[in-house]
Amino acid sequence: MLTKLTGLAVLLCLLSCMHHRSSYAIRDFPDTLQTWLVRAINTGIVGYDTATGFIRDHATDSEITLLSKAEIPILRAIALNEMAHRPGFNHNLAIRNHLDDTAIIFKDFGEWGVRDVSVIDYVIHNGEWKTEAARDSLANEVVLQHDNLESAYDALSFLPSRPEYHDHIIKMALRDRNYQRQIERALFALATYRRKTDIPLIKEVLLEHRGSFTMSSFGLMEKYADTAYLEILESYYPRLYYRSFRETSYIDVAGSYIDALASYKADTCAKILTAILNRKPFVTYPVDTIALKDRLFNAIWNNPCRAFSALRARIAPEIRSRQILDSMNRLPTDTSWVPPVIIDTSAQPVHWW
Repeated sequence: MLTKLTGLAVLLCLLSCMHHRSSYAIRDFPDTLQTWLVRAINTGIVGYDTATGFIRDHATDSEITLLSKAEIPILRAIALNEMAHRPGFNHNLAIRNHLDDTAIIFKDFGEWGVRDVSVIDYVIHNGEWKTEAARDSLANEVVLQHDNLESAYDALSFLPSRPEYHDHIIKMALRDRNYQRQIERALFALATYRRKTDIPLIKEVLLEHRGSFTMSSFGLMEKYADTAYLEILESYYPRLYYRSFRETSYIDVAGSYIDALASYKADTCAKILTAILNRKPFVTYPVDTIALKDRLFNAIWNNPCRAFSALRARIAPEIRSRQILDSMNRLPTDTSWVPPVIIDTSAQPVHWW
């Protein structure tokens, strides 16, 4: 019995020695690379630094392959990004084989600062495809099998609303994620299915995050209108409406709110639009007041209804004055037409976003 146990122990020892290592440390790479690998780690941000540049220019394909299995996420990100661009690799396969690499790294987004992304999201965001079909094939797999990735949320902006995506999108909308970068996209994608059963869920998530709305949220409520969303629009004014441009000095979100509100043509909408118009001063923040007032006038004028009749009568003189002024300032038609230069975009790479 003792002999058998001893033999089994020797066999297990031999098998452990023969086991192929699945990850690599810096000491496993050539001395010429080790200094730059350490520098990349110490930098802590993947991007256009000298260490990344050196690795890109000097590491061989075989070294890049080993580096894609490194223990440290930032090194895997650099390697996988190379594998997704170098001609010696199957780019799509390189990405597909690492879709479960969700370790977090920090990426330099230039003027938008530095933020955390997963290794595979970094690689996908930097990816290039020859055709939209090739990109969409990967996007389909990401949404169906890896809907937790940020890239899955991004893919919703260009993928069609297929039935098999619906349940995945619901899960994506209910996750605890960044609203503006992820949840908002999932809600808009969910709304495109036009299912009445989805509206309570969409409304609940919108109400929870109404302080973080971008133009997309108001675009959803305008394009896929339902009376259930009136509660959200009513609760947005006045505090969140004025906060939207107080913090950014831009009127885009406030203008989108006005457009969505006016599209519902309800008495409560008329009351809010009247309050916006009557406020003196119109705004107290350094924003383009003229452009915002134009947006308000156009929203009221382009949505004729009984509820807006008094408002429309009030702004009619101003609208007519602007129409006359526009016609006077309109430049004469240029008859010396020149055929436009047609740029061949077929050879240009397709990106994820």
